[in-house]
Amino acid sequence: MNKSITKYNLKNIKLIDSKETDIRYELKNCISIINTSITEVQPLSILEGFSYGKTYISGNIKNLTHLKCGINCKNLEQLIFNLNSLNENLNFVSDVEISVFDYYYEKFTTEINSKKFNLNEL
Repeated sequence: MNKSITKYNLKNIKLIDSKETDIRYELKNCISIINTSITEVQPLSILEGFSYGKTYISGNIKNLTHLKCGINCKNLEQLIFNLNSLNENLNFVSDVEISVFDYYYEKFTTEINSKKFNLNEL
């Protein structure tokens, strides 16, 4: 990953070591969540990002296409272009955060999921 960041001259990309990093701080202050997983059905990092009003950028994983508030890219070049576009349009990012935050609280909070999956009956 570090090689790609250097090769494509990407700005404001930070790889996080969860043992040494305050994840909440990073989520609050990032521009977007970058999903690098190709196997997870619905990565929890995306939902965690939603809870802070953050969009996600991901490869074209079919299981994510139902989610609003993210960008599913067809290839690496498109992902890099979209990352750079977000980085250069921070006003847009700020405006979208409110919509993402609302979407999360409408669809994914513990209260909502408890009703969907009858968690109170377990």
